[in-house]
Amino acid sequence: MRQIPMKHREEKQVKTVNMKHAAGKSKQLLAVILGGSLIFGMTGAGAYASGLKKGSSCGPEIIEGEEVETKKTEDAGKSSGSSVEETVYVIAEADGKPRKIIVSDWMKGGDGEDTYTQENLEKELPVDMAVSYKLDGKAVAAKDMAGKSGKLTMRFDYTNNQYEDVEIEGEVKRIYVPFVMVTGMILDNGHFANVEVSNGRVINDGDRTIVAGFAMPGLQESLELDKEKMELPGYLEVTADVTDFKLETTITLATTEVFAELDMDKTEAFDELDESMDKLTDAMGELTDGSLALYDGLTELLEKSGGLTDGIDRLASGASSLASGAGELKSGADDLKTGAGTLKSGAESLKSGTEALKSGASELKGGLGQLVDNNDAINGGAGQVFDSLLAAANSQIQAAGLSLPALTRDNYSQVLGGAIGSMDEGAVREQFRQGVEKAVREQQAANIVAQVTGGIQSSILDEALAQAGIPDQATYQTMLGNGDAAAQQIADAVAAKMGSGEIQALISQKTEETIQGIVGQQMQSPAVAEQIGKAVENAKNGAASLTALKGQLDSYNQFYQGLLTYTAGVASASDGAEQLVNGAGQLVDGAGQLTDGVYRLESGAGQLADGAGQLSDGADTLYTGIGQLQRGGGALTHGVEKLQDGAMQLSDGVEKFNEEGIEALVEAFDGEIKELRDRMKAVADAGKNYKSFKDSNGNKGESVRFIYKTEKIGED
Repeated sequence: MRQIPMKHREEKQVKTVNMKHAAGKSKQLLAVILGGSLIFGMTGAGAYASGLKKGSSCGPEIIEGEEVETKKTEDAGKSSGSSVEETVYVIAEADGKPRKIIVSDWMKGGDGEDTYTQENLEKELPVDMAVSYKLDGKAVAAKDMAGKSGKLTMRFDYTNNQYEDVEIEGEVKRIYVPFVMVTGMILDNGHFANVEVSNGRVINDGDRTIVAGFAMPGLQESLELDKEKMELPGYLEVTADVTDFKLETTITLATTEVFAELDMDKTEAFDELDESMDKLTDAMGELTDGSLALYDGLTELLEKSGGLTDGIDRLASGASSLASGAGELKSGADDLKTGAGTLKSGAESLKSGTEALKSGASELKGGLGQLVDNNDAINGGAGQVFDSLLAAANSQIQAAGLSLPALTRDNYSQVLGGAIGSMDEGAVREQFRQGVEKAVREQQAANIVAQVTGGIQSSILDEALAQAGIPDQATYQTMLGNGDAAAQQIADAVAAKMGSGEIQALISQKTEETIQGIVGQQMQSPAVAEQIGKAVENAKNGAASLTALKGQLDSYNQFYQGLLTYTAGVASASDGAEQLVNGAGQLVDGAGQLTDGVYRLESGAGQLADGAGQLSDGADTLYTGIGQLQRGGGALTHGVEKLQDGAMQLSDGVEKFNEEGIEALVEAFDGEIKELRDRMKAVADAGKNYKSFKDSNGNKGESVRFIYKTEKIGED
């Protein structure tokens, strides 16, 4: 395969993509990939086909065979800026090989006239297209197809040569520019019947059949999707019964606009959720550390307050020392107030983060809900397509004169496999041999048994006559007719031996050998051999048709089963999103309660600081209030004990909340969808970056599209 790596600078470099959590608009790409084959219409193809007409946005009319020249239209397009739209016309032979490449540029003038330019280029295309033909399973060159008749298979293979090397999560990945190939053709019903297309739509208006299909070469590799689970279309195949084949042309549009319109950067809700989760994690760490520090400080305060109570009787002689201690108490209370403020800030961040989490979870639930709403329609449509394929297969089988059970989704593989096996050359010959043997047994078995029995009996009689000295059977018969005792004795002995098990087994053996010998002779006869040859040839053709039919049904069944798996996964994800929304709601409620508690803690810390200040100011009057201080000291100790218990509960609760709630929630957002979103973002960026065919870097222009036109086959 030819490779055309994209370069956005003169020096080759690896483009780095830094992303966090996978979310946002990825459901748009999944809808394009999984629903495209069911809902694909011909609107887009028709719009681009109309661009081939003179005066359209695709530029001036391209007439094959004329010299290309620069043209300018007098219809001046006034705008504030200028831009260039590029259309590349690929005039190809019937097998898809490019014969001429014409580039048409529409330069929209900023303050002047619009200008159209055309030129021929000899340059490697970003996507190669090869068209191959088969008739009745045998390859036929495009130049030899005219006038042929039979079962046609026409296949369009697309090779994506345009890619970027992108760094995703520390690894360099190859991302192909996401070209969507849309191929269309109009077939004359006088020459084409029973038309089918692998990835697209077929519309029959009675006189003509319009075929349109699509493929996305390179997308399977860009997304690294397992083909056993899901296979994206990389080629297009059209089958039909043709008579006197001729084909006017095929038109193929190659564009990146489908993916370029996927704005993967518009994920504000999820980006905010990601930032909130980071803040939430940091805030929970600070909250945990702060709650532990608060508990340790209150424990120390409790110990000191206990000492204060024990020594209150000595305060009378140490009032000056009390004044100093009161100052220290005030400083500590101020620190407690500051710590409570920090705790408040963390609690507010926690509340904001949980609210953002709930909002994002609700958006995720809504998006998945929309996908789930389409599950039944997607599955039903795919099932109807499957049933239609089976109905068409049953009709073909009946038309071929085969007697097979009706094909269903469950039995088609077994029924067709058995039928194909029965058409093996050995099986056909064995069926003929069984038929000949049956005829021999029905028509000649009685005579054969009589002849074999008579021969064996004659041999036994000859042996007995020789032992008795009787010269021949004629003499024996004369003696037996005259009532000779010796002759009668011989007759009885022969009859007894003929009735023995040994002789009866010998008769059966000789009879079977004689029958098989006759069957062998008849199988070698020219008439039977000719019938067998014709039957073998018919069986080979029938087996080939049934094998192709089974292959088509197997391919669709694989897609159908993958689709069922996908829709079941979407339903499961939607259920999980429902649980996430409920959990996020509980988290928001808990964060609100925590914030309210911290507010109260901050208020209490402020009051404690004010009280400590008052205690320091009133130390000079301690002599007159010793009794009050004793009572107040006991109350202080009791209050600090309660505060210590509450701080311990706060610390334990915050730690549990962090481990069981926040950490688990953060971990849950690191799922497999992250890498898929990164790849989808890289694919969308590659589509946006590729804007020009003429420019070697592919990015100097506003947009570019390719239109491939194949030459006709056959005369009018």
